Amino acid sequence: MNQTLLVFLDPGSAASAPFLLAADTGQILQRGQLRAGGMPPQAQRTVIVLPGAWVLTRWIALPPCTQAQAEAASLLLIKDDIACSTKDVHVALGGREEDGERPVCALAHAVMRECLAHAHALGLKPH
Repeated sequence: MNQTLLVFLDPGSAASAPFLLAADTGQILQRGQLRAGGMPPQAQRTVIVLPGAWVLTRWIALPPCTQAQAEAASLLLIKDDIACSTKDVHVALGGREEDGERPVCALAHAVMRECLAHAHALGLKPH
């Protein structure tokens, strides 16, 4: 049985974060609080969940291209929706859906660095 660890980062609490460990059936196997310096539950997959107010998410249509081209094009397509310079934004692209659209998520580099530091403090190793 595959398991997914969902970790919910909270902007106000760098020392801990709530988590759920879920089976691939959707059953919640464990819930709790990760603490800095602690050991997170083992899972095949870890998903870090951020507050929606931190991340701009849009669905965009892009032609087939390289990852670098897709990231550059997505920044051009969402530039009017972000409140800072595109050079200050981290972009993550999801896979192409059947209709040709892809999800693009954007957040400030400073927020991304803060999230990564928080995750590392909790014993997580995001990649």
